[in-house]
Amino acid sequence: MKTTNKQSVVTYDSLSKALSLIKGSLSPSQTFGLLYAVLTGPVSPNASNYLPSIFNGQQPATLEDAKVIVGEIMTLHNQILDYAYRLERQKFRPVYSESKMGLRKRVEDMLGEVRGYRLGLAIGGLTEKELDKDVPAIFERLKTAFAAVYEIDNVFSTMKGRISKEDQRFYSDALDTFDDMISGSFLDIFYHYQGRRAPTLFTQSKQSPSASIKLPGRNDLCPCGSGKKFKFCHGAGGKFTIH
Repeated sequence: MKTTNKQSVVTYDSLSKALSLIKGSLSPSQTFGLLYAVLTGPVSPNASNYLPSIFNGQQPATLEDAKVIVGEIMTLHNQILDYAYRLERQKFRPVYSESKMGLRKRVEDMLGEVRGYRLGLAIGGLTEKELDKDVPAIFERLKTAFAAVYEIDNVFSTMKGRISKEDQRFYSDALDTFDDMISGSFLDIFYHYQGRRAPTLFTQSKQSPSASIKLPGRNDLCPCGSGKKFKFCHGAGGKFTIH
């Protein structure tokens, strides 16, 4: 598998800009959490299974808008898989990579990631009950980190921004810890289920009449930004492929 290059890296700003093309779509952090859950489970869903959830039931205004947002999401999907399959244990946060967030914004985005992950579990063929049964120790660690982020959010809401510098350092260190716990748990769950996944990912659906998202035509430029035709890039062989 090729390592993601600099031209195909999703940042918070680039994903936010793409998602803004569809009013009411998920936030960047929610999209990241949802995609991570979709890619974690034992089912290999196709794009039309998860795009309507990211778009929150809305449709892109134009085909060009659809290409931009699908290309950005597919690039993020590739980054997640590239990271996971290379079995790298360092913290992986492509959406946050170029965003200098304040502490409050960071908490909000971690909450978005948690909510997106929970939304994406069912799309990936999992439930929290199944995680509790299949990987109880990992899921307990994940729940602990989720609960801690919710609690920190409650503290911030109560204090309404009146936090001393000492407390800010404390909560920043705490968020680092829980961020690592969440990232590591996502990976551990991914490794547990990856052997059960179907060999092909994101084939174009013929079974989702309610999903009317139009993917690029074979002779259109691939929305990932490679400059190649779709049929020679992510659409090669009639399916999305992992670069």
